[in-house]
Amino acid sequence: DPIKMYLEDIFTVQANIVGCPAISVPNGIHSNGLPIGFQIMGRDFDEGNLLNLAKQI
Repeated sequence: DPIKMYLEDIFTVQANIVGCPAISVPNGIHSNGLPIGFQIMGRDFDEGNLLNLAKQI
């Protein structure tokens, strides 16, 4: 189903379109049982700093 496929990556598509590095960081589980997390986007060709930041969090 193309719509289902589109909706599965709706939160990461911005980084994919512009080509900048991004990482999703898990941040626990909400009281309703759903996972909580956030995405960090970095500068072009700066994956090392992005990974270091995610590691510190």
